[in-house]
Amino acid sequence: MKGLKHAALSCSNLERALNFYRDILGFKDYHCESKDWAMLYFRETTLSLVPSPGHLAIPRESLGSHPAHLGFVAHSKEEVDLLWQRLKSRDDVVVSKVEAHRDESYGFYFSDTEGNQLEFIYIPVTPIFGRKKSRRAVVLWAHGSSNPNWANALEELKNRLNREKPELHWTLAFLERQTPSLNDLVEKLSSVEKIEQLFLIPMFLGEGRHVREDLPIVLKDLKEKFPDIDVLALKALGAQAPVVDALSDSLQLYIEEYE
Repeated sequence: MKGLKHAALSCSNLERALNFYRDILGFKDYHCESKDWAMLYFRETTLSLVPSPGHLAIPRESLGSHPAHLGFVAHSKEEVDLLWQRLKSRDDVVVSKVEAHRDESYGFYFSDTEGNQLEFIYIPVTPIFGRKKSRRAVVLWAHGSSNPNWANALEELKNRLNREKPELHWTLAFLERQTPSLNDLVEKLSSVEKIEQLFLIPMFLGEGRHVREDLPIVLKDLKEKFPDIDVLALKALGAQAPVVDALSDSLQLYIEEYE
């Protein structure tokens, strides 16, 4: 599951609500042609706006079913079907039927055990987001080793990221001892892939000499050689709070296996 990246909110005036989210919060139109429902997006979050029945000028019977809810976004239609199969036999939740919607999304509504309204939905947003963003790539920048098998786990990580989020074009480069070097990789991304924006993630657990001293030199060189690419270096992997949290959880589970 990708996580909580979709929400639906009630509104009394759909046009006014659309203008607020567009003009004030920067959302863009995804599907806004209907009178009883609209969907906007911001990066990879989608937001549905649903007029409350009491404020609606069109007949109530023409609405269809759009309860205010929080939406969990699925990777695929198959993932939607699997969760629906798991939930439909429970007697402590309410589950709707699975439906394909007019915007080509696919999902169903359900309640949690406390009565909160939720949705599990597959939304084919990648082509839309991809057309509206600059061409981007992410470089996982690792140290490198004389052992050719050293980078196997990093290659597997890169391949998985490309399967799950292909619009970002995930790549792998090395500081030394392995290829490609960062400079050679960016040369290819610039000439072949026509990348306009590059995110550089140092794959180090700490911000040691390579991050503090080598990285600024590398960035300066890249910006001079490739002035048309917007290069952004992120924190070292081990300095990012979500990574520390994930490592903590994983290590605890790992140790429990031996207790």
